[in-house]
Amino acid sequence: MVSERFQRRIDRILDQIEDAADQHDWTAVRQGSLDLLVFDPENEDAKNFLAAAQRALDLEI
Repeated sequence: MVSERFQRRIDRILDQIEDAADQHDWTAVRQGSLDLLVFDPENEDAKNFLAAAQRALDLEI
């Protein structure tokens, strides 16, 4: 179980990732997801956002 401080950080990073995804800023989504995985390596949301960002970046021309 993570501390309250770490949980606040995780929640803040997730909010930033969601905002970036809303703006289709896939580079920021990717970086935020990687940052989040540093704090919580098993975070499923971060893994899913990272996969989505990678797919989007692969499709960009």
